[in-house]
Formats: sequence, C-alpha cells, structure tokens
Amino acid sequence: MNGGINLNSVKKKIVLVIIILLVIGIYPIYKIVSSDKASAAVTNKKNIQVSSINFDKTTYSLSIGNTYALNEIILPSNATNKAVTWSSSSPNIVKVDYDGVITALQKGTAKITATTDDGDKTAVCTVTVNDRDVNDTVITFKDKNLEQNIRYNIHKPTGDLYKSDVKNITNLSASYQDIKDISGIENLINLQVLNLSRNQIKDINAIGNLTKLETIYLENNQISDISPLKGLANLQILGLKKNRINDINSLKGLSNLKTLALNFNEVSDINVLKELSNLYSVDLQSNKISDISSLKDLKNLQYLYLESNKIKDISILKNLTNLQDISLESNEIDDISSINNLTKLNSLILSNNQISDISALSQLTNLQFKLDLEGNNITDVKPLKGLVKLQNLVLNSNKLSNLSGLDSLTNLQILELKNNQISDINPLKKMSRLQYLFLQGNKISVDNQQALKKALLQLKNIYF
Repeated sequence: MNGGINLNSVKKKIVLVIIILLVIGIYPIYKIVSSDKASAAVTNKKNIQVSSINFDKTTYSLSIGNTYALNEIILPSNATNKAVTWSSSSPNIVKVDYDGVITALQKGTAKITATTDDGDKTAVCTVTVNDRDVNDTVITFKDKNLEQNIRYNIHKPTGDLYKSDVKNITNLSASYQDIKDISGIENLINLQVLNLSRNQIKDINAIGNLTKLETIYLENNQISDISPLKGLANLQILGLKKNRINDINSLKGLSNLKTLALNFNEVSDINVLKELSNLYSVDLQSNKISDISSLKDLKNLQYLYLESNKIKDISILKNLTNLQDISLESNEIDDISSINNLTKLNSLILSNNQISDISALSQLTNLQFKLDLEGNNITDVKPLKGLVKLQNLVLNSNKLSNLSGLDSLTNLQILELKNNQISDINPLKKMSRLQYLFLQGNKISVDNQQALKKALLQLKNIYF
C-alpha cells in the first residue's frame, strides 16, 4: 500500500483527548506564570549543565524501509538545556530527522550521533540495515483511523507498512478515535498494553493471539463476545466497562488477572470469578447480579464495587478480610452483620438499601475516607461513636431524630444529614474540624442554627 496518511488528523484527535481529560480532571494542569514572573524565574534560575548523553541501545538493526525512534538519555534529568542535534555518518543508508527518528534506506551500516547543544556531549548508535526478510510482508488495516494511530506510533506517515514495522510496538493507546474494525492489529505480536476505549468496536477476534498482552482497556465500545480473551494468560488488567457483555465464562483461564472492570454491562452469572484468586480490584457496578457467593475465596480482594445490582445476601463478605474499599449502593440489603470483621475498610458505601441496624459498623474503627448510609431506615447512630478517624459521613434520608454518638467524631470534615427528623444539633458542636455541614429538610430552630454557627466558626459551608 502506498500513499500518505494525514497525521494532522491524529494530532487533532490527541489534542481533543487532552481537552476532554482536562475537563474531567484526569490530565495534569500546570500553572502558567505571567511573562514578567516567568522572565524573573528564568533570570534567577541556576543554570544546570548537561553532564552526559547516552542511548538506551547503542546498536540497532532495521530492514530497508523501516523506521525507529532513538531514545536519548540526558543527565542530569533536570538539565537546563536538553536540546540535541542529530547526524548520520551515511545519510544515504540511514537518515535521521530532528527528533531522532531513523529511516533505513539501503543495506549497510551508519553511525547516528546525538550532540547536546550544551557542552557538545555526544552519544553514538550504530545502525545496521539489512535486506527485508522474505516473510516480512506488507500488512494492512481496514480501519484508517487505527492505521493512522499506528503510523503515528512508529513515525511512518507514508509508504507500505510491514510486519517488522509494528513488531516492536509494546504499547498502543488509541481511545476516542472512532475505530470500528481492529483487523490487522494481530501483527503487533509484542503488544503488552492496549487501550482502545471509547470507540465503536464490536469484534475483538484480532487480539486473540496477542499473548504478551498484560493490560487491555476496551471500555465504552459495543462488545458482546469476549471469548477471544480466553487465551491471554498474561493479562493482569482488563477494562470492559460499558459494553454489551452478559457471558464472562471466557475469563476462566486468566489466573494472573488482578484488576477487572465489568461495570455497566449485562452480567448476571459471576461464578467464573472463583477461579481468579489473584483478583485485587473488581468493579461489577450496574449489572444484573444477585448471587455473589463465588467471591467468597478471593482473599486478595481489596477493592470491590457492586453498586446497582440485585444483591440481598452479603454474608460471604466476612471472608474477605483484606477489603479496604467496598461499595454496595442501590441493592436490596437489610443485614450487614457479616461486615463487622472487615477491619481494614477505609471506605464503605451502603446507600439506598434497606438497612436499619448498623451495630456491625462499631468494629470498623479504621474507616477514614467515607461512610455513606444515605437512603436507609436508620434511627440509631450510637454504633458509630468509635469511628473516630472518619472524615466523611453521609446519613441523608434516614429516620434520625437523635444524633447521640456523633459527638465523638471530631475528625469529620464533611457531614450530610439532610431529610431526617432532627431538631437537636448540640452533638455537632464539638466537631472542630468540620468544613461542610448539610442539614436541609430537618426541623431545626433559628436559635439552634445560630448557636451552631457560633460554635463551629471554622465551617466553610453550612446548609439548613
């Protein structure tokens, strides 16, 4: 296949991804100083000189027509001027661009030199160009968006793509790229990390033989059949959020799996998970699960998310003593006695269930980050008095009139008590670290409101 691929469209999509990540708060945002302050900072900053430059590989072999991005290592890592000039001893054999991307032109050997602008430090890589192997055939990708991303990855915007061009790709990230067909990806035989989230992929057969894969993200696609994953025994992280999956039996042999995300699918039977003893984090939110007994022997589990299912019986949780974070929001639970020995819990979400007795929580003295009990039938919060590390407590929409027991929770920073039957708020006056307090939908007098405001001067926001 010949002809150019427009890399500008790939770059635009990457910029779009960064913008989206900025909006949702994932991509880091760096502070920009004004020009005056920036000038002053440059003026006052000590000049740190380059001490050395090296390559991660001092020799490399390519077939004619292949490209490769050399990786230079400049020390110290915080050197002020890391600019580099590139040159080739035989540009007719191997050419190099300003970014250190080399292209093999004809059989032979060339030395590629990187020279630092600061101090003229040099590093040399000897590149050998060989004739193309008879088995090194041209490969094609039916989906042009996938092809563009692969070309961008290997710095080859035009020309035929060969197996040898892609064999060294170990990490491919192509989310938000409107990819529909991943055929051709089977040629990335050394792929270890694959991110194809937020595309329009239905068929994943092409990844079935990529046995070096350790991490796969395929969230927000249209996948229903995950049987091609069954042979990927090296998988440790698998993200399949928001697809159309109802059968997960193909996961049976993935014994190295540590992190599994199947939230927002159509799964009802999770019996296969009992085989996956190395699971560390499992997200099954918003499925059709009622029976979680298959989780009882997963002793390595530390993070478990089961929101919005049809779960009533959680007795097996008593075995999962390494759990640190669990969410059971929006199920049908009325008995939580089995969690009284989960003393490593740091966060517990039990909102929107049918719980009235919370005495089992009295033993969970390591709860610190959050305890959410909103939307239950709780009348007595005295069992919480020993949870002195707790910082965030949510008790909205219960049947509370008496807050006795909460006065000992002096590390609380956020307390939500909306829509209860509270009139006496004196137990709250000792909460010297409280920053946000929500009391809407109660029967608190104006005098009591004013008295509480005077007692808690550190409050940033209080709502009556």
